[in-house]
Amino acid sequence: MRHDAVNSGLSTIPAAYHGDRPWSFTTGAGLFITPVVDGSGMIYFGSADHNFYALTARGKLCWKLQTGNIIDAAAALDSAQRTVTIGSADDNLYHLSTSPRARRRVAWRYHATLPPVPGQLVDW
Repeated sequence: MRHDAVNSGLSTIPAAYHGDRPWSFTTGAGLFITPVVDGSGMIYFGSADHNFYALTARGKLCWKLQTGNIIDAAAALDSAQRTVTIGSADDNLYHLSTSPRARRRVAWRYHATLPPVPGQLVDW
């Protein structure tokens, strides 16, 4: 994540502008994550506003899921790009369908039951 041990964010892949238009998307609170982009350009990320978002390559909201607390880590997209797994500070791990038309967005949820480790800097 973020390219190297010092999180420089640099890439060995040169950037290329294809004439598309820049866009922005506003969330209800800050972003403390690295977005995940699938092969079709769909963008997945969580926010401190407690929501997990799926945006089209043009920056339009496709779907979102509200969790019980902030999301401050990158998601994990499966190799078939059919599901994405996220952790939330509500102590849950969510496994979600990426299908825009999913009737059930949450495939499963796992609630962490162990208490925080003594000396842990952050206790969600």
